[in-house]
Parts: sequence; structure tokens; C-alpha cells
Amino acid sequence: MNKAVEREQRRQALRSEMERTRAKAFRAAPTWRTRIRRRLLAGVVLAIIVASVVLLHLLPGAFLPIALLFVVGCVALVGLRLLTRGVAEGLDAQLDERDRALRDRAVRTSHLLTIGGVAALTLYVAITQGRPDLAERTMSMLVTLAWSAVFAPTLVLAWTLPDDDPEDLA
Repeated sequence: MNKAVEREQRRQALRSEMERTRAKAFRAAPTWRTRIRRRLLAGVVLAIIVASVVLLHLLPGAFLPIALLFVVGCVALVGLRLLTRGVAEGLDAQLDERDRALRDRAVRTSHLLTIGGVAALTLYVAITQGRPDLAERTMSMLVTLAWSAVFAPTLVLAWTLPDDDPEDLA
């Protein structure tokens, strides 16, 4: 019994420490947490995704430019995650009722966007049928679509989330 209680106390202490660290990181950029700046950063991420798709179509074997775009995109997405307070990735226990509703709406919207991406990929395969490098191009596009689907809830939240209440930042 004592071990279970000690384990639960350690878990609670670790959870509270994680919450303090998370809150500190989210308060680090309060002036950047505006809708305009979130949309600007989301636009940069979307431009990186579009550039990746275009590069994959034009230069299917170009690894270095795609890897560079991927790294820049990941850095931008970490920034977006901070600016959206991690709501898209938050667990139910970490979020209040409002944030859970925002997260669920973003997930539903991103699911619809991913379905559109799958339809676009299917159309791409149908149009480029018969090319000798179709399998390589399709796999590259599929990987891009998969990563886009992973990041889509954060992008949707960055676009739709209203500005924070100044009293909440104090």
C-alpha cells in the first residue's frame, strides 16, 4: 500500500512540475500570441508543405531540400504549438472544457482537410498514371500528406483560435 501511495505522490509531483514548466514556456511569448502572428506562422507552415509537394513533383529524388524544408517546418510547428498553448496535443485531464471543445473541433476540421488531401493525392496518381517513377513520387507525396495530417489540428487551431484575454496572461 505504501509503495502505491509513494508512486502516486511522485506521479503528482512530476505532473505539477510538468505543468509549471509548460506554463512557463507558454508565458514566454505573450506578445507573439496574437491571431495575426499565429496565422502568419501557420501560413509559413502551409507554404512549406506546398513547396515540399511541388519539389517532390519536380525533383522526386531531391532529399536535401525536402529535409531542410521539413526541419524548418518542424521548428515553425513547435512555435505554433507554443502559441496555441498545446491545446491540440493536450490530454483530457490537462484541458478545461473550453479547450477540449476547441481541440475536438480542430481535430474534426483537420480530419476533413486530410480527406481532401487523400482525394487530391488520388487525383494526382490518376493524372500521372503510366510514369516510370510514379511509385516513388506517390510515396513521397503520401509521406508529406501523413505529416500534414499529424500537424493539421495545430494549424487549424492557430488559424481559428481567438486572441488571449490580457487578464489570463497576467
